[in-house]
Amino acid sequence: MVQGLGGGSDLTPDARLVTEHVELLAWYLQNDRLAVAHVAMCLLEGPHKEISRGVIDKCGGDYEFIRHSVKDFIVDLPRSATPINLGESGPSVALRNALRKAWKLAEEEASPIGVHHLYLSLVGIPAFQKIMLKSGCDLKVFKTEIVLEFKGRQRGIVPVSFQDMVADRQGATDVTISQYGVDLSFMAQQGLLPPVVGRDEEIDRIAQILSRKMTKAPILLGEPGVGKTAVIEGLAQRIVEGAVPESLRKRRIFALDLLSLSAGSAMRGEFEKRMKEIIQYLQANVDEVILFIDEIHTLIGAGKAAGSMDASQILKVPLARGEIVLVGATTLSEYKLYIEKDAAFCRRFQKIVVEAPSKERTLSILTKVKGNYERHHNMRISDEVLAAVVGLSDQYIKRRSFPDKALDLLDESCAMRRVRHNNRVAEVTKLLEEHRQKKITLPDGELKALEEEFKTLTEPTEERPDPEQIDLVVDDVARILSLWTGIPMGRMTEDEMTRILKLSEVLSKRVIGQDEAVQAVANAIRNHRAGLSEDKKPIGAFLFLGSSGVGKTELAKALAEEIFHSEKNLIRLDMVEYQEAHSISRLIGPPPGYMGNDEGGQLTEAVRQKPHSVVLFDEVENAHKNLWSLLLPMLDEGHLTDTKNVRVDFTNTIIIMTSNIGQQFILDGYREAREIQKGQITPLAQFNKEKNTLEKFVMAKAGADAAKGIINNDKDKDKEKDNKKGTSADAVEKKKGEQWYSGNNPKEILNKMRQKVMQEVLGYFKPQVIGRMTKIIIFEPLTDNAMRGVLDLMFSHLIKELNKKGIKLEVTNSAKEFILGRAWSHKFGGRRMAKYIEKYITAKIAPLLLSAKLRRGHKAQLKRAPNQPNQLNLIICEEDANGECKPGTKHGRVLVVQAAKASIGEGEEEDPLI
Repeated sequence: MVQGLGGGSDLTPDARLVTEHVELLAWYLQNDRLAVAHVAMCLLEGPHKEISRGVIDKCGGDYEFIRHSVKDFIVDLPRSATPINLGESGPSVALRNALRKAWKLAEEEASPIGVHHLYLSLVGIPAFQKIMLKSGCDLKVFKTEIVLEFKGRQRGIVPVSFQDMVADRQGATDVTISQYGVDLSFMAQQGLLPPVVGRDEEIDRIAQILSRKMTKAPILLGEPGVGKTAVIEGLAQRIVEGAVPESLRKRRIFALDLLSLSAGSAMRGEFEKRMKEIIQYLQANVDEVILFIDEIHTLIGAGKAAGSMDASQILKVPLARGEIVLVGATTLSEYKLYIEKDAAFCRRFQKIVVEAPSKERTLSILTKVKGNYERHHNMRISDEVLAAVVGLSDQYIKRRSFPDKALDLLDESCAMRRVRHNNRVAEVTKLLEEHRQKKITLPDGELKALEEEFKTLTEPTEERPDPEQIDLVVDDVARILSLWTGIPMGRMTEDEMTRILKLSEVLSKRVIGQDEAVQAVANAIRNHRAGLSEDKKPIGAFLFLGSSGVGKTELAKALAEEIFHSEKNLIRLDMVEYQEAHSISRLIGPPPGYMGNDEGGQLTEAVRQKPHSVVLFDEVENAHKNLWSLLLPMLDEGHLTDTKNVRVDFTNTIIIMTSNIGQQFILDGYREAREIQKGQITPLAQFNKEKNTLEKFVMAKAGADAAKGIINNDKDKDKEKDNKKGTSADAVEKKKGEQWYSGNNPKEILNKMRQKVMQEVLGYFKPQVIGRMTKIIIFEPLTDNAMRGVLDLMFSHLIKELNKKGIKLEVTNSAKEFILGRAWSHKFGGRRMAKYIEKYITAKIAPLLLSAKLRRGHKAQLKRAPNQPNQLNLIICEEDANGECKPGTKHGRVLVVQAAKASIGEGEEEDPLI
């Protein structure tokens, strides 16, 4: 009997049945408090279900909506930390108040408390009243009809299902299984389990194994979150519906809680005693009860003390004899780590692998269960939002499995939307109230906007009859995902395809003078996004070749910024640190037994923490060659397994390796090609189109040799003319419109350069590695114009930082030419120029800032001294309202006095970094 009602004589038989249902429901769910929701559920789903449904239909309400709403409340009720027996749960404060009201209503009629009194007391509770109204129920009609149905009714109706429960209760008061587990069959009968979608194959397989004569012990294996527990819940629902083989139709499924089982079993033998009682109960009811143990690997060692057996050892014999029916669930890794090691225990089970559902099936699952989230959060969720939840979780959450990650994302998005909405309503209400009380004064425009917003937030409309019901939008989902992953929200909701199409244009603004390299990378990424590359490989794997300072690392940073939205998503590994064979193992972690094994690998852990990133292997030629054997699975299959047997996904990474291999060939090849293009090398001969002849030979012999050389090259390319002798006429026919040089034309020079570089590359890299590269890209030495662009980019950072301090900096063209004439290097590229600026510009400006000689409101100009071509000055003045220097405030500082180099590249070997 529910405590506080004053005894069974105060209740009609119908009401007594309801209260017994309430106690039973709380006991099955192990709730230590009887809540209003328990009473509501038992009124709706208990002995008088059909009567309740009929009354709700008469008042215009939606019975299923009310039932699901109450069910959501019950599911959220906390379970007892310690096992409770039947009848030990006490009523909550809210339920006590409701029962007092029911008692008063009955006292006014001078009758015992009936079902209609319980219903009338519940309708007076705001939460239940709100559910009824939202379902469309007319409360006046409901009250009238419920009284007509139950007033004066004295007989009790005990359904068959309840008789079974009472019999179980009377015949098994000392049965431990009910204290340490949850009856999933009862929860399915009460509609407390969520719907199960797309698991028919797994459920059929369990039913098949459970129908065997011996070894009736299936074990569900799968990654966390794929829905292993949902499969057994689906079986419980099928049993309730009768959609199972005849041998399973009378069975109940109990989910054992190992934590409750082991709690309070510190005394020697206590745990074994509890396990023995459970096994005895299962043996006595082998044709009626199925035991489900989630995380079954925890049985290994559970309850074990010195000289005693653990839970797995206790279960071995009854499992082998088929005396108990058991279903287990665990992950694949824990199955291998714990259960497979015990061969005797392992062979008692039949494995069922539960794979993660596809995106399409996950969307179906979300569509099926979205009603639960809509009722719980009082929110409308569109199909567009569900599609975004599935798509974004698939793209950005790789460490978790469907459907768990999609459901979790949807739930938290709804929660955040509800909290933000409620906070905004409270904030607007407070501002308007303070304005009315004249505590604050709001401008007319702001006041009108707040009143309109308050009206939108709180008043019903035709589209939204319930003003508290709000819509979940894609931005809410993106905001939560941003909190989880650290990726800016705006980038997620932006049209990614537009961003990818403009990728080369954006990258070219940061990586100056490398249009070919930028275009090659952008094309590879577009192919991947368009679905034209393999899904199980990284987005792209690139080898960047070139001299120092040409933009290889900068392109990697730019990719991290544009593709993964932050330079923090660049994982840089300096291969100088991996020159020894043993050091390569640090990438995936030390072997078991070595110090640091628990910390994981430097590469694998970094990618686990940031699965959406650019992985940069800098100066890869310095690494030990064992690196290639390690990285082949990553390049070929898109994953690496560390020494802890954790599989790390690389399919959302871009792999970049940089190298200086062949840099001298690159420098020499581009220098010669550019000199020819500029006309700095005189051609040996010129073809005259009008006369159809070669002329203007510098040297007759050199011209003849050149003609013969061209034809010999042609002979190598054309096997049909191997024996044909070269003639000047043939040369004229083949080389019309071209100039002849002692070597080749610029295109052929660059082709030969690439061949030489690739020979060097093949001499170091394994062919298997080269074959798995998306693209091998040669970065050309920076040209004059490119160096000017790089210089502008470097100064833009300095100008931006000074602007933050309220200082305007102008860099004149004369200052740029001054720096280029002294800092430009073919060999060290932009890196040498960056060092020059740091040493002679930034280092000279810093003391001026610290001493306040350069401060907010000042204007500074970097320029070459008019009469001193080898001197660079910084002119400082106070700025007026028009952006001009105030009279009498201009003064100068000498930053550099240095002669220009006689030629580009002079002194590079002696002073590479200035």
